[in-house]
Amino acid sequence: MVLCVGLQKPTIIAIHWVAHRLALLLGESARNVSAVHDVLYRLCQIYHYYKTSPIRTSGFHTIQVMNFALFRCNKNMN
Repeated sequence: MVLCVGLQKPTIIAIHWVAHRLALLLGESARNVSAVHDVLYRLCQIYHYYKTSPIRTSGFHTIQVMNFALFRCNKNMN
């Protein structure tokens, strides 16, 4: 699948590779640096908080859409 998509969109492979390397780096850092571990732990808690409730997920999506529209509006004003 990745190969088929990669032939049509080569940047997808690069993005996937960078994301994979970042995940490995963060995983290694979390074992050695307690601050990184704490941040990753909090991010996982936030993710699970929204993932376990369709109502919270919907509210989060609404906020994202509103922020994107506001960002786009501000960008056009500059």
